[in-house]
Amino acid sequence: MTVLRSTLTLYDIPSKFATSWSPNVWKSRYSLNVKGIPYKTEWIEYPDIRTFYETKGLPPNKGSFTLPVLHDEQAEALITGSVNIAKYLDYLHPDAFVLMPPGTEGLIRAYAYAVRKQMDPLWKFTIPETLSVLPPRSAEFFRRTREASFGYSPLEGMMPEGPRRAEEWDNVRKSFGTIASWAQKDSRFVVGGTVTFADCVNAAYLKYVKVLFGSDSKEWKDMTTWDEGRWGRLHALMERYDQPLDT
Repeated sequence: MTVLRSTLTLYDIPSKFATSWSPNVWKSRYSLNVKGIPYKTEWIEYPDIRTFYETKGLPPNKGSFTLPVLHDEQAEALITGSVNIAKYLDYLHPDAFVLMPPGTEGLIRAYAYAVRKQMDPLWKFTIPETLSVLPPRSAEFFRRTREASFGYSPLEGMMPEGPRRAEEWDNVRKSFGTIASWAQKDSRFVVGGTVTFADCVNAAYLKYVKVLFGSDSKEWKDMTTWDEGRWGRLHALMERYDQPLDT
């Protein structure tokens, strides 16, 4: 096997536990790890992301200052957004596990967008829970901006409680069921037996829930059983790609 060499840096949002938690960044982590490309991580707290963009001369990504951003020092390239990063990695290392097989880029972009829309019911649970993993500066920024955008003050009020919690959680289950219906029932991955960026997207949201709520939580254990255990199996299959190749 050819050992890939590169000078890549993935910019990520830190947690209090020195672990990655953001689903958008996990899409790119999985992309890098699936392809076996070495890289290093640099952490940027939420209040500093806009300054990072402005310092690097980057335009907002779809109107927002967001991570992930990938820096290829050798090519002097900065790539924003997980889908664009996946495309760039295929360009950079076309012989190392193709994330977007020829002719599928449009479909995979549409798939990633559709999955993101299906996550809307999940935000009621994960947005307030995110406060529990962020360091203080990022937590303050996240609280202030999300209270303004979602209309909850305090943000914890967004979390469903009582009888409503079970109803809202069932809406999350239904959304995952919709996503499951887009793949062949007996297939391990979205495109048959091969990992693509579409699977990185799905695995990233699973990782997000597991990191926020914990592996022993009711939420995580429940999610792994949905759709005849499809999501638990996908998570187990993708665990081999949790860690990067050392730079």
